[in-house]
Amino acid sequence: VDMGSEAARKVADSAEKKLPVLYGRTGGKEALAVLKTVGGSLLSLITFTLLVGALVFNSMSVSLASLAGLGAGIWLIGNGSQTMGRLKRFKIYRKALGEKTHCALETLAKNTGKTVRFVRREVQKMIGEGLFIQGHMDHEQTLLITSDETYQKYEQGRKALEERQRQAASDFGRGVTGIT
Repeated sequence: VDMGSEAARKVADSAEKKLPVLYGRTGGKEALAVLKTVGGSLLSLITFTLLVGALVFNSMSVSLASLAGLGAGIWLIGNGSQTMGRLKRFKIYRKALGEKTHCALETLAKNTGKTVRFVRREVQKMIGEGLFIQGHMDHEQTLLITSDETYQKYEQGRKALEERQRQAASDFGRGVTGIT
């Protein structure tokens, strides 16, 4: 065993333990999305076949049940496909972030070909789902911030700017210009 590579691995392992976890796992969500899509396809196929058979044999009770099953199957397909698309874009967002803990929504929109409005709503949903574990949006809703530490720094800076602006407005109202 190469002692140099072993030492490097230990340093890397300890560094990983100190870093906060910023992103949720997607494996289970991906598996569920595939299961919904495949299951919905099978359900739709079976109930469509039953529906056609019910129409041929003029059986109202089977056709109503088949319509309900067909509707459920179509919903499962749509929901599974939608989830797979969202998870694919989540990976694109992570790639766009790279090592950074913040990114403009406009950049994310350009990387996915979606509108900023769409990305804003989707990122908020991803934060709610726990995909961005420490995720926050800035005050103007134009920036994704993926760590609590970065968000705290952002908030401190924003509050300091607001205070300076209040002070400047107050000084201006009293006739203080700062010009000597």
